[in-house]
Amino acid sequence: MRANEWFPWFSFGKPKELFLCESDGFSLNGAIWASDQQEICTSSFVETSPLEPAAAVAEILLRIEEKGFERPRDAYLILPNIAVGIIELPIGSHETRTPDEMNELVRWELDPIAAEQGGLWSLGSVLHGLGYIDDDQRQSLVSLGGPNRVSQFGDLAAGMGIVEQAQLDQAVRLLNALQDIDEELACAWVPLGGGEEPGSSLWLASAIGQKLKSLWLDAFNENGIELEGLYPSVFARSFVVPPEAKGQSVVQVEQRAVTFLRIYDGLTRHIERTYASGENVSTDEIREVLSSTEDNPTDRIWLTTGTNVTNDVADQIQSITNIPIETIENEDTPRQLLGITGAARHASGELPSEICPRIETRPPPVPIYKRPYFPEVSLVVLLFLGLIAGEVHLISSRSVSATAEQSIRNKLARAEATRDIIEEERLASENAEQLLNESRQALDHLKRSHQLLTSEIPERNQLITYFLDSLSRSVSQLVVLDKVSEHEDYTLTIEGWSFTEEAAQEFIRALAVLMSKKDMGLRDEAVIARTGWGGLDGYSLSMSLVPRRPEENSAELSEGSK
Repeated sequence: MRANEWFPWFSFGKPKELFLCESDGFSLNGAIWASDQQEICTSSFVETSPLEPAAAVAEILLRIEEKGFERPRDAYLILPNIAVGIIELPIGSHETRTPDEMNELVRWELDPIAAEQGGLWSLGSVLHGLGYIDDDQRQSLVSLGGPNRVSQFGDLAAGMGIVEQAQLDQAVRLLNALQDIDEELACAWVPLGGGEEPGSSLWLASAIGQKLKSLWLDAFNENGIELEGLYPSVFARSFVVPPEAKGQSVVQVEQRAVTFLRIYDGLTRHIERTYASGENVSTDEIREVLSSTEDNPTDRIWLTTGTNVTNDVADQIQSITNIPIETIENEDTPRQLLGITGAARHASGELPSEICPRIETRPPPVPIYKRPYFPEVSLVVLLFLGLIAGEVHLISSRSVSATAEQSIRNKLARAEATRDIIEEERLASENAEQLLNESRQALDHLKRSHQLLTSEIPERNQLITYFLDSLSRSVSQLVVLDKVSEHEDYTLTIEGWSFTEEAAQEFIRALAVLMSKKDMGLRDEAVIARTGWGGLDGYSLSMSLVPRRPEENSAELSEGSK
């Protein structure tokens, strides 16, 4: 309950204004939300890469100030990269665990869900989101077989002159960053109640990679803004569902994903999510997710769609389920503001805090008695109280001699000296801690240098020698190599030209077999008919050799043993 509700005849200043931003991976939108009038200040979308979000935050702040709002001090951020799910843990909802223990338990369960988050984006969606291609061009590329592989889609787009090579390279880098999976996850959780197994409990949880979390924290800090918390896009939009939707189904359709939620008593009790196999969510994929409604009948479905969804999703869903469809967005809350509005209602306290596992960016406050300088501060406070008591006694006993008065002054001087000593020791402790951190950083740098000199460089030299030998053994007289590139992540790309398609395919196969002995996997191979030197008919070829992860090697060994 707010103070204005306790004392309605007093004014406690203007209502709190919240600064919220939402990212879809390659653009950022911001708004100011005031709790009394739900006042929304929207800037136009700002194109930005996730690798440089600070510039987008600065642009949002500039536009908000131009609209007459004061510069905010803190903010909340809504992201699609946050994995969400309902998990079952072998602990009761009222059992006590440390935050680190809970984070490890939740991270273990959400790892598979986080690994699927890359399915939200494709090269086509990134090119479209950056404004390099429109809907018609994207569909043309899809009809030509573009979405099978990133390289094939990109080659078609560049070959048809739809995008420039620099634009294609930027989109590929952005796609790789969006699909990057961080093994370290920051998690949040809220209890849902009893689980299926005795002593277990269901939890509504969310998680984000530590690298991505730090990236956005730094972006807001560079602009003098403290990021208070992170909201998953899925939950933030569901908060806008009207009160009469309690117990009903909520379906959220994005360009590359469809999510089904069931909400009871203000808590999400069921989550089902499917990612598109093509460039857009198909009717079959929507039908697969909506199969959950058969076991849990509902008389209405609340629908929200992403800003890039252009097909008539409502008609598709109604044809599948024969259930009336209600759209969440309206004139007051357009769909580009659904996430911001929902998160604002939760952050302002309009909605209960326990209905959403918001990822906090600040560590929990340390109790006063556990703070590092509590003993020193307590000593100073006690001395101060002692001095006050002495002064009171002096006033009440006017017959105290001059010697006693001088003694009190001496005690005060000693107390001040003690306070100065405590302050010096505190500063010395801070300096020692800083030196220790610098020493640790220097040691980590030496360890990394030692590993590079003793292990990584010799291994890389052996790999390159073996690759050159394999290349000479694989190439034939019908194949001409144009370009061999080596990348920072140890990926090798080969481009060339062949007189015949059979020679090109044989070269790719032979080189892949040889390099598999060095744990290098084949990726993005392509053979395309193209005129070569002197106008000769032939085929261009391209391929990438990528270091395989240990789990991929284990999977390959298992299949071989079968």
